[in-house]
Amino acid sequence: MKKSIFTGMITILTLLGAALSSHAIPLGYPDISFDSTPGGTGLTYTAATGDLHVNAALQTIRMPDGSVLTPGGTVDYHMTYVSSSSSGDLITATFGTSPFTPDLVVTDKDGTVLLTGEFSSASLTGPVIWDDLGVGAASLTITGGTLAALFMEGCGGNPDCGVMVNLTFNLSVPFSSTMFVSDFTGEIKGDIGSLPEPASLLLMGSGLLALGVWGRKRFKGLKEQSRV
Repeated sequence: MKKSIFTGMITILTLLGAALSSHAIPLGYPDISFDSTPGGTGLTYTAATGDLHVNAALQTIRMPDGSVLTPGGTVDYHMTYVSSSSSGDLITATFGTSPFTPDLVVTDKDGTVLLTGEFSSASLTGPVIWDDLGVGAASLTITGGTLAALFMEGCGGNPDCGVMVNLTFNLSVPFSSTMFVSDFTGEIKGDIGSLPEPASLLLMGSGLLALGVWGRKRFKGLKEQSRV
């Protein structure tokens, strides 16, 4: 089992790197972190429409100068399910842009729109050996918001230069190729930033292992609630 977990982790990192390596890795723009509100679910999937909706608390914004802001607020986005496939122990689902415009909206606690964007590609990946844990990544085109100028500056003026929405999640259902025929929810942690560099991918591998502990401890009652 340990070997399977290690293999699954490496495969996830390989898939993320291969799928996103065509994007430039911009430096010098803000990094926005978000998380499920305590005791709540940040991810909701509706099978009838294929809509995957994330609504989470805005935690921090790391500015290009290294300062960290805690403005409060929300990160809200939608994407639409397209298809899923399996490879060994891994299930990967692809998503496209949603009927909502824009796909993503980040606001502070006063309602000021900090960032908006549209998804050009997105995926969720999870190894069945971890049951309900996984990672997600989406490529974002910046369209507006008060932070848009900083993102554009960091991207050299290109709104589609590799800005990524990265996600780790714990779902209310087992991860499988048939999970998208039914509704489900989940709790999440994520950030809006750049495609990780190779060294960061190795750190992400350690984070994925830690995610198993984080998920089991924090979300122990999530499945039980979903069955009530």
